[in-house]
Amino acid sequence: MTKVTRRWEAERARLHMPETTAYHEAGHVVVIYEFGWWVSRGGVRIVWAWGRGPHVRRRQYDSDYTERARVCVSMAGLLAEQKFHGVQWRFEEDVVEHFRAVRAGKDEIANLYPSDLRNIALALFDDDPCTSLNGVRRVVAYYRNITNALLDEPRVWGGVERVAQALIRRRYLSPRAVKQVLGDAFFAGLQASKREAVEREKLAMETQATHLIKKPHHKRMMGAKFGEVFRSSPL
Repeated sequence: MTKVTRRWEAERARLHMPETTAYHEAGHVVVIYEFGWWVSRGGVRIVWAWGRGPHVRRRQYDSDYTERARVCVSMAGLLAEQKFHGVQWRFEEDVVEHFRAVRAGKDEIANLYPSDLRNIALALFDDDPCTSLNGVRRVVAYYRNITNALLDEPRVWGGVERVAQALIRRRYLSPRAVKQVLGDAFFAGLQASKREAVEREKLAMETQATHLIKKPHHKRMMGAKFGEVFRSSPL
């Protein structure tokens, strides 16, 4: 397990600067709002205070896509760092090591670095403790692509940059300050983005239903089963 710690400590130490931490936490903040969650009392900070390091306090609710939200929010910090530095990290194997430790019930997993990888492993384990290690690799790669696509949206990345710059200046943002920094245009675009996602899902379901009608009975039943799996993980 120590190889995970040394690898990430060395890589992040080489690139570390105050801006790195600011972009990391800003990535978490913006993706939190993208999934309908929000920054709670305690806000977001990039300095140590009261025995805690940089962190974001959040409130969330359970839904059909809770696993996806937990994984993407946890990934968003590392991926925002990547985008800021112009590098790319492959951390599937790191998550696999954390998943193995979680499955084995090892308490020392809490001391591994960075904690975001542990959070990803915990989210995947809570969703399906029997997931194979190859399945973990595939799911991590899948969610990394989803999170990167979110961060590549100009509205989303613009929000990350505004929050990061505000954190660099102030070191701490309250929930109200976060909303002020993101601005009304960000949240208006967020609502529009959600409406577009709903329309895309409706269109996909209608298209699939039309396709199923044209199939023979035995193929239609197979397609219906696939459709249930697909709809249980909305985009």
